[in-house]
Amino acid sequence: MSEVHAELGLPTHQLITESPTRWGSRQRMIERFLEQEKALVRVLGSDKKSRHLVPTWQDLDVLESINKAVKPLQEFTDALSGESYVSVSYIKPVLHLFKTSLLQPEEEDAELTKTIKGKIMRYLDNKYSDPVKDELLDMSSLVDPRFRTTYIDPDKVEPVKKRAVAEMMSLPAPANNSIPQQPGTAVQVDPDTNPLEWWKRHQPNFPRLSVLAKKYLSIPATSAPSERVFSVGGGIVTCHRACLKSEVVDRLVFLAKNV
Repeated sequence: MSEVHAELGLPTHQLITESPTRWGSRQRMIERFLEQEKALVRVLGSDKKSRHLVPTWQDLDVLESINKAVKPLQEFTDALSGESYVSVSYIKPVLHLFKTSLLQPEEEDAELTKTIKGKIMRYLDNKYSDPVKDELLDMSSLVDPRFRTTYIDPDKVEPVKKRAVAEMMSLPAPANNSIPQQPGTAVQVDPDTNPLEWWKRHQPNFPRLSVLAKKYLSIPATSAPSERVFSVGGGIVTCHRACLKSEVVDRLVFLAKNV
């Protein structure tokens, strides 16, 4: 294979296998296959025992159509799977971007690509149509100083604000008697700002609101972080280490994730 890589001038990359627990692994597998397609055809076609595995033009059309539909989404699904930064408030902006741009069918798209885009959008619409989820996402967006009401349905802005005020006033009164900052011109916040750091700096001015913000912004956008913890735990608790006490496993997982 390395000789074929050199002859064809292709990167010496290995093929990738998809992982059921890793988002985007199927797209990466397809993309790598398409990258190495010429080398694979050369190698498989050189042996009559593997010649039947050479992909047909129909196979390649299907793979290219799938890759074109899902590759633009990869960066954003990866961002939503993060755990070292606020991710839940990204959901509304990402859904807006998918709906208005990335999942819009284009003239040059193959029919399969258009079908895949449509199915993905319908799946997302159905997944986030639950009123409870929608309320949570609206609140998360509202308390993120980078987004606020930008991605909230205009008809829902006032109800969301009222719900936020009601929830904020139900919180215990702050220990200090800070005077809230008077409303004025909206402060422009850099898109790269860490919202938790922003609220830490502005806590003296908005003590109750900062507590509300931390409550919502600490929610992960996806289950990927918890799935990664289970993957780490699976590497620690093996057949040869099955007698570890639960508290020892907890400490080992903590060290593996934080050291």
